[in-house]
Amino acid sequence: MLSPRLARYRNLLIISSVFLILLIIYLFFNARLATVPLAIIKGERIYAAHLAETIIWLVAWVLITMAVDVFIWQGIVFRRTGNPIPRLLKSSVNLVLLLLIVIFIVATVYHKEITGLVATTGALGIVIGLSLRGVIENAAQGIALNIERPFKTGDYITIPGKIDELAIVRDITYRNTYIEDTNGRMIAIPNSVICSNVVRNYSRNNSKLLSVAFDVVLGVRDMSTHDVIRVINAVLKQHDFIVNDPPPQVYISSVKSYDVTYQVSLWVLRSKIDLNTATHVLNEQIIEQLSAAGFSVGHPYIDHDGIQQQIATVLREVDTFEKLATEDKSAFFQQEMLSKRAFRVLRQVALFSELTEAEFTVLSQRMSTVTIKAEDYIIHQGEDGDSMYIVVEGTLQVYINSPDGKELIPVAKLVAPQYFGEMSLLIGDKRSATIVALSDVELYQITRDTMGVVFEAHPDLIEKISQKIAEQRMQNLQKMHEYSSKEAVVEKQKFVQAFVGKIKNFFMKK
Repeated sequence: MLSPRLARYRNLLIISSVFLILLIIYLFFNARLATVPLAIIKGERIYAAHLAETIIWLVAWVLITMAVDVFIWQGIVFRRTGNPIPRLLKSSVNLVLLLLIVIFIVATVYHKEITGLVATTGALGIVIGLSLRGVIENAAQGIALNIERPFKTGDYITIPGKIDELAIVRDITYRNTYIEDTNGRMIAIPNSVICSNVVRNYSRNNSKLLSVAFDVVLGVRDMSTHDVIRVINAVLKQHDFIVNDPPPQVYISSVKSYDVTYQVSLWVLRSKIDLNTATHVLNEQIIEQLSAAGFSVGHPYIDHDGIQQQIATVLREVDTFEKLATEDKSAFFQQEMLSKRAFRVLRQVALFSELTEAEFTVLSQRMSTVTIKAEDYIIHQGEDGDSMYIVVEGTLQVYINSPDGKELIPVAKLVAPQYFGEMSLLIGDKRSATIVALSDVELYQITRDTMGVVFEAHPDLIEKISQKIAEQRMQNLQKMHEYSSKEAVVEKQKFVQAFVGKIKNFFMKK
């Protein structure tokens, strides 16, 4: 099977052969007729000769258009631009060539005066132009669009005030540009409208549309679709490879008997990351953040042992629930859901990983929920504080002051289930950084008073927490090669003893 390029050369060769054969036959018979007196030649033969010449010139037009396509459009223009030649532009050039051939045939074959013809054609053209001004304007604008190429077939565009949602260009004709919106509707926009408005082309800024989907299981917690969307949006705000204009879109694409499917559509800068890596990073982090916020992603996992424990817990709760007054039942149910969620989030916090079930329960019941709006400050470096925060949903930016104290330097981002402010809570240190919400954020706050009650009920918790902080400190120091493994063990014990003393002294000051 021939390639398209070879097929074009073959067709050009065939038409050239036909043209040469017709020309040779015409010249042969024309030479024979030249020897015959003009009076003897009948009118039918003259008309036949004119028809033959007309056919030859029309075949010549086909040959010229094919040669232009092969040597100019596909040869010179395509090699220099790398883009396919618009159909509208090629059709316009072919139409002009046909008009010139027709005028040439009238003047040379039929020996007619073309001055009147041109004048009449011009006048007729003015009349037609005035009556079809809109059509001609659209056609001219269509040619301009194909020459300037602000967008091409397959590009994603918007026209502010006309088409505000992303749409893909499907075709550009003489009159209209055809686009398809996200709902699959085909829209025809006059080319004059396109050329007289601002067109935003999102396929020309080195970006690519990316779409990912997640199934969030129903019934896992007091589920709100707004909560899920807020968690996903918080993850998207962490990355600079995501285009902000147009902004990412998160929406529900389907609802099933056991879960809800959320679709995420966004534009990725290919200069910063490839699509496969972007897909992996976003999938990984969104699943992680949804899980940290208490949602279950994917199909529900059946834990039979866990179900038995849950049944026993539910039976106790039902017994308590039935004893309540009607007006108190709703509040009880809501509180139980919030307690279970707090317990689940708290278990993911590394600082409290060594706590017992009872200690988890006591602490989770005494935490308070704090909601922060995007761009609000939570703490400032250098200020006093006596509480810590656990990220439940959203993204936070961590800043430290520059050496001259005139600007904030971004150093890290925090997401669920990370935490901050533990040193202020445990030993009363001043805040070591400034924390700002990048998105709407939900936090759990543990205050000094709350921690004091928990320490009083569980005194051994002081050493457990000191051990975790010491482990983190030693890991950081070993990474900086300040201690060997043996030295780290000794230093850890010293740190734990000193830190336990600081905690006790701090909480004794109350």
